[in-house]
Amino acid sequence: RQFAAADRIVIAAPYWELSFPAQLRLYIEHIAAQGITFDYTSQGQVGLCRAEKLLFLTTAGGSLEANCGSEHWRALCPFFGAPMQDVKEIDHEALLRDALSQAKALAESF
Repeated sequence: RQFAAADRIVIAAPYWELSFPAQLRLYIEHIAAQGITFDYTSQGQVGLCRAEKLLFLTTAGGSLEANCGSEHWRALCPFFGAPMQDVKEIDHEALLRDALSQAKALAESF
């Protein structure tokens, strides 16, 4: 009921076995309750969640070839009626170049 009543939802989990940890999967199974987070009408399935946005955050030690966790949430969001906020990947190389440039400038004047 708490999930269904939330205005905005943020879910954070580590990247694990191409997806997310089993504990999060278990949580999803508990919140996917007919009559609470979704229901069926004569027109078909309808989401019952109030959330305006759902944000799924995950981290990994490098670039991801596949992220089944994000795809799982992308499929669930319409089911629950909560639009997923899409976040682009961070350009780690650009961040590293910027940090190295700043460190070099600092070292020259240190």
